Amino acid sequence: MSSGDDREGTAQVPPPPPPASMKARFEQLLDAVVDNLALIAPDYTILMANETTARYFNAKKEDLVGQKCFTRFQQRTTPCEDCPVAATVRTGKPCVLEKRSDVTDTYLELHTTPVLDEAGRLVGVLEHAKDTTARRRAAAAAAEREHLLAQREEAIQSRDNFLSVASHELRTPITTLHLQLELLMRQVRAGDGADGLKGRLEAVRRQTRRLTRLVDQLLDVSRLAANRLQVELEELDLVEVVSEQLAGHSDTCLRAGCEVRFPAPGPVVGRWDRTRLEQIIANLLSNATKYGAGRPVEIAVEAAASLARLTVRDHGIGIAPEDQQRIFERFERAVPTRSHLGLGLGLWIVRKAAEVLGGEVRVSSRVGEGATFTVELPLGGPKPAQE
Repeated sequence: MSSGDDREGTAQVPPPPPPASMKARFEQLLDAVVDNLALIAPDYTILMANETTARYFNAKKEDLVGQKCFTRFQQRTTPCEDCPVAATVRTGKPCVLEKRSDVTDTYLELHTTPVLDEAGRLVGVLEHAKDTTARRRAAAAAAEREHLLAQREEAIQSRDNFLSVASHELRTPITTLHLQLELLMRQVRAGDGADGLKGRLEAVRRQTRRLTRLVDQLLDVSRLAANRLQVELEELDLVEVVSEQLAGHSDTCLRAGCEVRFPAPGPVVGRWDRTRLEQIIANLLSNATKYGAGRPVEIAVEAAASLARLTVRDHGIGIAPEDQQRIFERFERAVPTRSHLGLGLGLWIVRKAAEVLGGEVRVSSRVGEGATFTVELPLGGPKPAQE
């Protein structure tokens, strides 16, 4: 009875599965996972890998086993400094890291988990690798879309601001012209003398010149933006060109109450385009008399090594440090449009014209202490690629 009971009891307890069977079942579990999984020994030897890992590295599972993980997965001779397997071996704790695989040119999010024996000793590391390349690309694409959308909205805002300012700027001289012509007609009908007519005609001429400058600026915007400026290089004396521009803008300086100080030195001759040179001088002078009205403007020209240096200094309102780069962009201004008229193009044209001539412009300023604009141009003209 007793022996029968013993046999019956023994028959009811199944024998433990052999190690090979356990390994096979574990491999089946690994292969069922869609992400990369590998069991790695503390000495970085690959003990086991699932089918996903083998396909990911274009290999067979049995070919991965026995190799060092840093050699097979990263094509290195030693573990990298931020190796998550090394971190888990060193600390005995899980580790998470995202890094780029040089072998597959993809990004992987690596999770490493310590594998311990019954005594709590580390016998391996289970590495779970998830391909995050698609997620990264989607995030990059979303960021690019956000950037393009922001650029588009900024461009629309700049366009709307420009159209508003441009319409106001063009309307002002047109309104003045219309008024002056009406007054001229009345004087002619009333038979007034030539002296009154002369003053009215001078006002008409002044507003016509202002309209011409505005239209020229608008044309330059499209040409500069499309890099379609005509450049005709010739030998020019910068001192002479500055003197000519001062004579042509004397009325503007007089009305602004600005005494222009230009102690003309000897000739500073270089190879430049006259129109671009005149644009630089005229816009810097206009800027100085606009923001430094009622105060002197100082202009200097000198040759320094292979460069010509033009400086225009005003004693006006100055420019805040955070605005000193922005003012050289298109449609940008450092002050509200209501307080100072203009299209916000002058300094942008100065910068672009200087670049066309192979040079540059910069500003030095403090709020309330005026501004000094410095233009440096190579005496030999722009390099051939820039012409």
